[in-house]
Amino acid sequence: MKMTAAAATSEGKAERRPATVSVVIPAFNAGRYLGDTLRSVLNQTYQPDEVLVIDDGSMDDTAEIGEKVGKPVRVVRQANTGECGARNRGIEEAVGRWIAFLDADDVWEPTKLERQMACVEEAQGSLGSGVQEIVCVHTGFRIVGEECLVPDTPPDVIRGDYSVKSLLLNPLVNTSTAMIRGGLSHRFPTWAKQGGDMIFFAELSHLGRFIYVDEVLAGYRMHGGQVTKQADAWIRHFENRFRWIRENCTSSPGCEAAELESLLKEQVLEWLRLARWNRQWNRYWALREYAGRLNWDGGRPTELDERVYPRSVYWVKDVVDRMREPRATPR
Repeated sequence: MKMTAAAATSEGKAERRPATVSVVIPAFNAGRYLGDTLRSVLNQTYQPDEVLVIDDGSMDDTAEIGEKVGKPVRVVRQANTGECGARNRGIEEAVGRWIAFLDADDVWEPTKLERQMACVEEAQGSLGSGVQEIVCVHTGFRIVGEECLVPDTPPDVIRGDYSVKSLLLNPLVNTSTAMIRGGLSHRFPTWAKQGGDMIFFAELSHLGRFIYVDEVLAGYRMHGGQVTKQADAWIRHFENRFRWIRENCTSSPGCEAAELESLLKEQVLEWLRLARWNRQWNRYWALREYAGRLNWDGGRPTELDERVYPRSVYWVKDVVDRMREPRATPR
């Protein structure tokens, strides 16, 4: 049976509701997937008290799809501000003691909110004096759409390392799995059109504890229309994090600007090698040009001067390599 604010037990007593939950769904031209997304929310075993669809200047039927559902779904229309701005509007409109984020093309498993709230209650019951309060609860996820797999849980999450450095360098928290404490003044950086979620959680780490529910409870959808598919998306990701380091590390505890910039530059090279390995040539050349503009204290990396052959050469090589792979012996 689904739990609701007005639900009652067989004895006529109201079911216990330890906290209210608001769901915030930023949506821009999301009509293709929004119906599935909303169904995954409404099928929760722990029902949210409100579901806010922030229609961020859509030009399709996004708002109409949300409005047809009725309560607890409420559509808030606004001019386009970007994903971070839409999430901030949702935070400001939300009345819940907890706010769960969900992108308009992603989905939840039916027990997602129930498991998160149970973990919150358990963790809060064990808090001693002087221990920071919980500000974020996130879960594991699977990739749906183009492929379906469960990503490995990052080692930093397993260790419980939610430092500014770890959160800024690695996508430890998938936003569609995250539930944050309501009533906080903290907001997403609207100036960051890419990577704003990583900056948000890095800053949030100063306000309290993060806990991880080690279960796959959300589906992150991959499709061709995503902004991250654009060749320069990775560049914006790096530029915004470099900017945050320059503007904030002098006043942010546990944040060494020189160390973070060095690690971020190494990540640029790592992603450059990954783009070449995956034959993502548009991304590769965009990243290589960007990396060439960075200041490399130890000298120019060899990756920036590697010879790149015509694409047909790599195609032939990949075909030959696949032919040489040992085939499984039939049983």
